Amino acid sequence: MASHTGKELRLMLANKKPLSMFYNDADVGHTEAIIPENEFDKHVKVGTLIKAEKIFDLAYDPRLGRNRRMRYVLYCLKGQEWRLEAMLLTLKAMLIVGKYDEGIERIRGSLLGYTDEEIDKHISARISGATR
Repeated sequence: MASHTGKELRLMLANKKPLSMFYNDADVGHTEAIIPENEFDKHVKVGTLIKAEKIFDLAYDPRLGRNRRMRYVLYCLKGQEWRLEAMLLTLKAMLIVGKYDEGIERIRGSLLGYTDEEIDKHISARISGATR
C-alpha cells in the first residue's frame, strides 16, 4: 500500500481518505510525533472528523514484568463512523490471531481507504519478504 504517513489529515480533509489510524505503547505517554492528536482534534471539535480510541492488552513482556498495552487512536470522516467499529473489531481479531493474516490485512487496508491494487502490492511485498 502506498504510505499515507504524514499525509493523513490532508487526504482526509480532501475526502480522499476515510479513516486514519495511529498507535503507540499506552504506557509511554502521549507523543505528538506518533499520534498527532492536537492536529486532528481541532477537526473533531468542529465536527469534520470523529475520533475513537482503544487500549489493547497484549502479551506478557518479561522485560517489563507485565503485559504490554497498545493505544490505538482512530479518526474518520463524518458519515464514515461505521469504519471505527469495523477497524476496532479488525484490530481485536488481528491480536487474537497473533500473526500475519492476509485476510485481516486486506480488511485493514480497505478500511483505511487503500485501493485493491495498493493492497495487492503491499501483500505481495510482504509475502515475498520485502519491507514497506
